[in-house]
Amino acid sequence: MASKEPVRLLILDSSQNSAEECIVVLRNAGKATRAHQIESEQELSAALKEQT
Repeated sequence: MASKEPVRLLILDSSQNSAEECIVVLRNAGKATRAHQIESEQELSAALKEQT
């Protein structure tokens, strides 16, 4: 059974275009996608703490 929950992405990439390409691939495959782009180690740490 497929989950209806969206794929949650935490993207660490300085390129907005690269991040958007990942999101588009998943959405075109029919996956609901929620993405958050981060650009630093501090943002990564904070985002991971929010999810636990």
